[in-house]
Amino acid sequence: MPPLNPPNNSQQTNTNANTITATKTPSQQRIEALSKALTGIRKCTREAHKSADNISRTGRVLNSLTSPATDHSAKLAAAARNLQEVQLQMTKAREMMECAVDCEPPITQLLQSAKSLQKATMMRKAQEKNKGVTSDTEMKELDAGEGDLNVMGSIIDVDQDVVDEAKMMMEALKDAYLYFDERKVMKNSDLRMDEIKNLYNRGVAGMCILINVKLSDAGKAIRLKKTTYSTRESAQQTRNRLTTALNDRTLLQSVGEYEEFLPFNRDEVHFQRVIFETLGDTNPRLAKLARSASLANKPSNTEDDSKAGPHTKVLNSNIDTGYMHLDTYAKTRKVQAYNAIDGYYRKLNNERKEEVARNSSDADDFDLEARDVVRCFEHAMVVIVGEQTVFRNVVAPSAVRGFEDGDFTENYRAALSSAYSHVAACVMERVVRIVDSTFYKQAKAAAGSVLGAGAASAAGLRILDGVRILGPTLAKHCDLSDQKAGMIKTEESKAASNLCIELHRVTVKGCQKAMENLTANIIDDPLEGARYRPSNAGVASVSSEVVTAVRMISKFTSAYKTVSKRRALSWDPQTGDSAGDLDAFSKYIVSKLCKNLEEKSKYYLKDGGFVAVGKRHIFMIVNMHFLLEKLKAPSQQFSGRKSRRVPVSSDLDGEEDYKITGSWFKQKVGGILEKEKAAYLDIWQSLNEHIVQVESGINEKDRVSIIMFSLVTISCVQFSV
Repeated sequence: MPPLNPPNNSQQTNTNANTITATKTPSQQRIEALSKALTGIRKCTREAHKSADNISRTGRVLNSLTSPATDHSAKLAAAARNLQEVQLQMTKAREMMECAVDCEPPITQLLQSAKSLQKATMMRKAQEKNKGVTSDTEMKELDAGEGDLNVMGSIIDVDQDVVDEAKMMMEALKDAYLYFDERKVMKNSDLRMDEIKNLYNRGVAGMCILINVKLSDAGKAIRLKKTTYSTRESAQQTRNRLTTALNDRTLLQSVGEYEEFLPFNRDEVHFQRVIFETLGDTNPRLAKLARSASLANKPSNTEDDSKAGPHTKVLNSNIDTGYMHLDTYAKTRKVQAYNAIDGYYRKLNNERKEEVARNSSDADDFDLEARDVVRCFEHAMVVIVGEQTVFRNVVAPSAVRGFEDGDFTENYRAALSSAYSHVAACVMERVVRIVDSTFYKQAKAAAGSVLGAGAASAAGLRILDGVRILGPTLAKHCDLSDQKAGMIKTEESKAASNLCIELHRVTVKGCQKAMENLTANIIDDPLEGARYRPSNAGVASVSSEVVTAVRMISKFTSAYKTVSKRRALSWDPQTGDSAGDLDAFSKYIVSKLCKNLEEKSKYYLKDGGFVAVGKRHIFMIVNMHFLLEKLKAPSQQFSGRKSRRVPVSSDLDGEEDYKITGSWFKQKVGGILEKEKAAYLDIWQSLNEHIVQVESGINEKDRVSIIMFSLVTISCVQFSV
């Protein structure tokens, strides 16, 4: 058995510790356990911190290694997106570049079909008029190098499908043009834009040819009414009819022998609307695509300008709105509108010549011509309203819709107004020329004639009466400048309205000139000659002609007031509200007549002897009595009584039995009458004395002459008294 090892110090220490522990309380033991646990935790924490630091350092190293790769990846992604966008742009550019090639066949077909239709229409019209085929030059201009077209078969027309397809191609060309206009940095963009522009212009030309053919072939926008008024109305009847219609707001139904109507059916209206909507793009960058060109023929000048006046500016001018289709519309419809008013005027001229041939009175001829001029006013209103119907149904709808959507520019709306005004102005210009030429011809025909000048004055006032009643309504229809309708007012759009003002001015000026000619003819009425100074000292022709002239003019007191308000007359220099009425004119011409009669009476003295002196006074007595009998109002007019009142110059128009009620007339004419009667009685007293004293000293022949003249004188004096 081995010997037992002696206990060492450590064992002894442990033994002691265990002995000590065994002697500790449980609380102390738990505290010591917790302390040992905390010591272990601190050791683990230090180890964890070391591990975290190592991980952080490793992360920083890894991050420094991966960041460049991430940046490169982002750049690669952006480059990929850019490449995709470039690819899309290249695809879009390729499509736009091929647009001209794809759009060319439909547009070429449209242009050829339009030219074929135009040629067929021209040949058909030529055959209808039996004037043969148009000239080779015109045909070559229509061909324009497009090849030989067969137009001798059946009636050729352009299908709606052709127009619809061309419309789609035109829209594609617009998009392509705008695409290259926004990307001018692209190579060959200018070249592509030129190609698109040329092709687009061919499409515009084809559509404008269709506009020209359709609007021209439709004819006039008027037709005969089923029931019409009498064409042989008097001035009073015409005034009553128009005034009543104006008050009842039925003027358009009451004027003219024709009425307005739309010369297109529903399909034709739709056909033309498609064209106007296609060409009515108001993008400023697209405006230069459409070239302005003249397709419609200018109406011929059918009258001598030296006689008709200078009012031919609109008729002989071209319109340039900046939009080819609107120019074509205006030029085409202008021809139809002009032919409508011109043909009607010529028809009236021919009818009037036949009517005048049955009645040789110059006064009636002047009145008939004035009646026909007023009928031309009414017809012009119907023609303008008809053209307004065409404009509103064919041209204006796209403008109205575009305006409501806010797409239409100010320039396009102004162009619409100018185009319509150009058509209406052509009608108004022809009317102004008709009025101007009428005054010119009547003034020439009435030269040197008091009765003719009076009839011309009355005719001029009848014309002015029509202008006064119809003018405001006519001007309203000439002006379509309305913001609600998508149109605005410009100087060009006021052309027709300005001609309405010119019509009023020309008519007023013509009336003034006619009345001045009347007064001049009275003053210059010849003093010698049996026709002007009757040998029997009776009523002079100038006296009866003046009475007739006053009565003719008295039917138009309102028209005369219009002249006196606007023109300073030699007998009435006041204008406006202070201007005089017809009484002032009557006073002037009566005074000039009395002066002329006094000068005529002096020529009786050339015969010599007391008989010549007596004739002089008898001549004045007879003529003054004639004026009083024909023009002086009855005695009741001056007595202040209200019953049986005679119409005066300030009353309504149209009184046949016109009487001068001014006190000046009784004083002037009655004073001359009393003066001449007294002078004549003095001569008669001397004659009686001589007859008693020389009764036995004269021969039988002289005695008979004196007795006969005395009897005539006594009869005249008694008649005048």
